[in-house]
Amino acid sequence: MFFVNFVYKSLNMSKQTRIIKISNNKLYYTSSDFIQLSETNFTDTVCFNERFEIYWLIEILEYQKERNLLIVTVVDYKPADISVFYEQKAKSKINSFEFYKLKWEELEPLLSSYQKIKLNDIVDDINKELTSYDEDEFDSPTIEKVDAEQFSFIDKDNLQEIKPDTKPKKYTKHFTYYFKDAEFKLGYVSVKGVFDFYYDIIDLRIYNDVILPEYDFIKNYFPKVFNNNKQFNVKAIIEIKGDNVVKKRAYSEEIKLIDEKLIDSVKRLRTLELAKVTQNEDIDKSLFTADEIWDNINDEGIDGNVFKQDEADIINTLLSIKDVRNRKQLEYLAGYKHNPKEKIRFTLRPLFGFIFYIEGETMNHFCWELLNSHATYLWSFEKEEKTEIQIKRVEEIINIVRDTGRQEYKSAYLRNELDTDVFFNTINHKHANSDFIDGFVLWKHKLKEMIV
Repeated sequence: MFFVNFVYKSLNMSKQTRIIKISNNKLYYTSSDFIQLSETNFTDTVCFNERFEIYWLIEILEYQKERNLLIVTVVDYKPADISVFYEQKAKSKINSFEFYKLKWEELEPLLSSYQKIKLNDIVDDINKELTSYDEDEFDSPTIEKVDAEQFSFIDKDNLQEIKPDTKPKKYTKHFTYYFKDAEFKLGYVSVKGVFDFYYDIIDLRIYNDVILPEYDFIKNYFPKVFNNNKQFNVKAIIEIKGDNVVKKRAYSEEIKLIDEKLIDSVKRLRTLELAKVTQNEDIDKSLFTADEIWDNINDEGIDGNVFKQDEADIINTLLSIKDVRNRKQLEYLAGYKHNPKEKIRFTLRPLFGFIFYIEGETMNHFCWELLNSHATYLWSFEKEEKTEIQIKRVEEIINIVRDTGRQEYKSAYLRNELDTDVFFNTINHKHANSDFIDGFVLWKHKLKEMIV
């Protein structure tokens, strides 16, 4: 057995024990030397709580010199004295750590998220607590073996043996919980309960492998797919022994129903709501990319593009609405005419719409097509200028349209009162609902004439 040659000033620790620190996904084995947590056998299975630094007293079980691998176990998860950590020095760099037989009841409170099924080889007692339940399994009683000799004592005054009640008291509670107050984590939903049988708040976890932390940003949409019920039902079984919670389990039929199909429904519903969003008045911007547009429906300022949807995904979802008046125009512009060198932009004011970039032989064209609109707007620029400058100019023009109105803008342009350096045209969507004339063919023919 080999051991890394650390130098210590303290004499209170054995040669086989060391202090390590876990902070910001790094494992420090001295105050300045560290490896990434991904270089341990935790890999990507856990995320430690970053609100505080974690210090462990470890015992070195083995050092594999050829791999610079240290195999350790934790002997104290809350060491009282960590001062020696700042005196530790290493003569050689360690490439990886491997943890062995960690204690789940000590490890779990330190984690912000984890994949429990992947921790079986690291944690010694991880299967003592169930992570998911069937209804029958959830209601099954818990049998606890008690050593009577260990807990009994003699009342000498009355000369009789007294055995304290060592069996936990079991409580079953049904309650409802608001989706907006729940916390969505990796593989579970966290709720808090206040009960008349216990003096403190009890944290409960409702397990579902489909749940991801990103769903916390969209949890306000779940009531809409559960018949507008803002709350979900929870059944909790809690076992109390003395002043301690020794076991707790929670189950919810609604949380259990969250699967990929339901998440797709939320994704679709959320995308369709883009067409109804009112632009924040404080935002001096008219054109948005797919990532930027979600921020307008997110009150918390967090990246709203939870599902990482691109422009095509947004357009296809919006076109799934029945009776989109200019569906064919939008499909043609997005699928055949837009140049993928530039992203499709979106507008929110005065109406929800799309800006497509069409590159002609002699000019660059920017096509504004509103959802369910009656006309196409086309601005054309000479190719001398950079495309980014032209996009910025289109945004300025749309700001004017937003402030003055579409009809007033068209009239002012015809009077040569503005944008005289830009070619502007409109194509009306005639015969859109005709059973006898294909209005789309006429529209496409006019568009092609303008794209030069």
